[in-house]
Amino acid sequence: MLMVQLRDGQISTQVKSIPVYQEALPLEQILNLVKIPGGAFLMESPPEEEGRDYYQYNLPETTGLIVEQQHQVTVPPFSISQFPITQAQWRAVAALPPVNRELDPDPANASFKGGDRPVESISWYDAIEFCDRLSQHTGKPYRLPSEAEWEYACRAGTTDPFHLGDTLRSDLANYDATYTHGNGTVGVYRQATTEVGSFGVNSFGLGDMHGNVYEWCLDHWHPTYERSPTDGSAWITEGDDRYRLVRGGSWFYYPAFCRSANRNRNTPHNRNNNIGFRVVGVFPALFCARVDGWQFVERVEGESRSAPVISSSWTIQKSNKVEQPGKPHRRTVARLEFIYGN
Repeated sequence: MLMVQLRDGQISTQVKSIPVYQEALPLEQILNLVKIPGGAFLMESPPEEEGRDYYQYNLPETTGLIVEQQHQVTVPPFSISQFPITQAQWRAVAALPPVNRELDPDPANASFKGGDRPVESISWYDAIEFCDRLSQHTGKPYRLPSEAEWEYACRAGTTDPFHLGDTLRSDLANYDATYTHGNGTVGVYRQATTEVGSFGVNSFGLGDMHGNVYEWCLDHWHPTYERSPTDGSAWITEGDDRYRLVRGGSWFYYPAFCRSANRNRNTPHNRNNNIGFRVVGVFPALFCARVDGWQFVERVEGESRSAPVISSSWTIQKSNKVEQPGKPHRRTVARLEFIYGN
């Protein structure tokens, strides 16, 4: 995968191999997910960061408040879709049986149609239904990211305004480039979404974290982080239930709104042509499984263990290579449940 950095107007690139887990969807679609390692980070922006004081102009009730107050957060490991959910992926999941509500199979703006473009014009409740159907179909828990998970994944260990560096350029992201940030230059304003993955990825392997479409998060809106969770979980208490968080900026917004720390909100029923989403899965990643006589060798979350197996159950879903003595073959496995002996 191609990773891009932008520093003092100069672009540097690096090709890095990043494992991607593929979840099979209906209609021959694939959902790529990237494993995000757990860790601690300083969430939000330093006092000197350009753009952090814009809230008072768009949200007058925040005047005098520090909306982007820096604070330490520890995030457990999770997996997240490599790109925003595409229109083709949306159609595939929308074809599954409903869980709580109906879904429009083709909600995207008429001018933005394209299977590899991000789905937009979907409400927060629509995104929740997508996650519910995906969970029901796969037998694995999927949901929207928390605000903390989203920013942690976006930053990928960086502390600059953007994971790319100190500014944006329109050949590296899709936003309103008639405006600039820092020492950036005026560029192309496309006035539409672009195909996901068009501009490279961050060091975690995630693309389109700056611009293209805003992304729904689980959290309710809070104008400050006073009494906020520090464990990476979604903050759905004590806030303004009329609004949900959106992150990342979009094709419609200027670069300050696309910063890693920028926060915005929208009503959960609203369907806007610059808001999409990506999904999070929190489940043990089974990298390999080998049955060796009565010894089962398991590696989950990077740890290995070996013990006699008394019984096991299988749920069919994903492709893994399983070897039995003298008989290599393939099974499709989503979950392996084993009862170990002493």
